Amino acid sequence: MAAIVPVLVGALVTAIAGNFLVQRWQMRNWREQQRQLGYKAELDDLRKLIEEISTKYADRHNAMRNVISSLAPNSHLVLEEALDAYRGQVVIWNGALNSFYVRLRISIDYASAIRLEHDVHEPFALAGRKIEAVVRAKRQGEEISWRDLSEAKELLNKLQGTSYGFLRDLTTDYSDRRSEIFEGRKIFYRDGVLTEYSTFDLIKAIFALPIDKFYIIRTS
Repeated sequence: MAAIVPVLVGALVTAIAGNFLVQRWQMRNWREQQRQLGYKAELDDLRKLIEEISTKYADRHNAMRNVISSLAPNSHLVLEEALDAYRGQVVIWNGALNSFYVRLRISIDYASAIRLEHDVHEPFALAGRKIEAVVRAKRQGEEISWRDLSEAKELLNKLQGTSYGFLRDLTTDYSDRRSEIFEGRKIFYRDGVLTEYSTFDLIKAIFALPIDKFYIIRTS
């Protein structure tokens, strides 16, 4: 009987310890799953934001181009129709602008919101004022020339380049985050990041040659 007691106690302790470890493992997995779901939701929000900015930018830019084209001699576009379409796009863009600023600051950083203001919105507004000035002159009976719109066209051409760079950088940020979530990020063996290395990782690094090529992968 005395010999059975240690066996029963050992089995009981093993069962309790095993159950505790299993619960901890399950909880850790559940937390990791919830964290990954949160990251994926943030990534999806960023994708939708980029698509929305890109679409609304293209709609307003094209509407402005159409107004300029409608002012050209023998244009097949009707000025009043082009103006109505353009002003409708201005309302849509301005209505979404504050949302863009807030969402950019949340999803990326404050600098991205400032960049949208300076690189996209301000050139839009300036080009719009140039176009409206020519339209007013035409309605007042003044004779206008294609050269009167050269400044507005130049602004739109420049805007096309800056907006492309802005959207390209947003897309790059999205791609980097997506890779980090689904593939993990590489942390090369460097000063300043060694705290992310476990003891086992540091031991492996001792035997890595060359050491500057050694890295570990961490998920988001």
